[in-house]
Amino acid sequence: MYARGVGIGRTVALAKYLGGRRSYNNLFHCEVQVRIRAAFSGFSSMGSFWSRARSSRKAVRLLFRGMVQEALLSGLEATVLHPADIRKLDKALLHLGRKVLQGAACEKQTVAEQDGSNSIKYHAKPNEFVWKQLQMAPCDIELRIKRLTFWQQVARAPDLQVSLLATMFGQFGFGNPMLCLDSGKPSGTAHAWILQLCEDIEALRVSDVVAHIPERMDGKPLLLFMAPLREEFVQVDCSILRKVFLSVAIPPPGYVEAPPPNPVQPPADIDEHEHICMDTLPDGSVCRASFSSFRALQVHRRGAKDHKFVAPEYHLAITNQCPWCHVVYNSIQQTRSHIKNSLHRRRCQGKGSIVPVPVRPVGSLVCSKCNYKCSSTSSLQ
Repeated sequence: MYARGVGIGRTVALAKYLGGRRSYNNLFHCEVQVRIRAAFSGFSSMGSFWSRARSSRKAVRLLFRGMVQEALLSGLEATVLHPADIRKLDKALLHLGRKVLQGAACEKQTVAEQDGSNSIKYHAKPNEFVWKQLQMAPCDIELRIKRLTFWQQVARAPDLQVSLLATMFGQFGFGNPMLCLDSGKPSGTAHAWILQLCEDIEALRVSDVVAHIPERMDGKPLLLFMAPLREEFVQVDCSILRKVFLSVAIPPPGYVEAPPPNPVQPPADIDEHEHICMDTLPDGSVCRASFSSFRALQVHRRGAKDHKFVAPEYHLAITNQCPWCHVVYNSIQQTRSHIKNSLHRRRCQGKGSIVPVPVRPVGSLVCSKCNYKCSSTSSLQ
């Protein structure tokens, strides 16, 4: 397409978005990927708003619906999506929704390990909990609400939508095969929008308030645009599908939630505070302070001034070379930091100095722990 350019008689090439992007097999996989990228762009455009503690939950839900959900579902109500595409949309929306909840969508459990330390296990809460907190329904329900709202607008003034209804239900005399059966029900070769409309109307059976609409239609969608069913159809609140879904997510009266799995408990014969400090004090007595974890014991030994505790990295860093990976650093202090990180991570990831640095000689080959005199630096390490 071309548009008027700057100057008389000048035109410029112009690309316009004329419909959903389709793949080679006439599916909307490409359009779904574009919608997902648009949702992530809308989420990123708000910056740190989602993580602010002072943001009200109502404002967060409102902006999330407008900036993320609407960008994700924009224009998809006019398409017939594959179930795999619906799952991709739900996955993307739930991924961003769990970020908005700021950790409320998971449970934290403290588990006692066999070495005495405590670790935290994270268990994700079900997706129904996330939908309830966001006050949203899955993408298939939200798209169904949009489609039913569109058909309600058509049913309010069917005289003005003759061309649309003729395209959906009409057929030329030479048309083959038949789009509608003699009973008025659509055949398997009918327009995809009509088959989708029948599925959307059947979904209204989940609510007793509007269950009479699919019963009276009886699989004949053309009756929705004819009196007297037309007057009843245009009065239906399509958002009742979302309300029914959210109400199902709420436990019914008398429901007892199953208890969470019990964390692994330490053996009964082990004391709760099994980590005991055995450092000798200046007066000759033993400290014997007990702690529930090894980390708490190490913090105590490092912080106590009268314990004369020497960290392991000070014993191991006898020179500016790592005893495990043999990487040479600029100073002994950098070597101590490297050894400390290696002990914490339980693996050695040394990069060393960019400029070649010689290994510093060791002043004494006597071990500071056992006073054993070694023959070389490697044996001392």
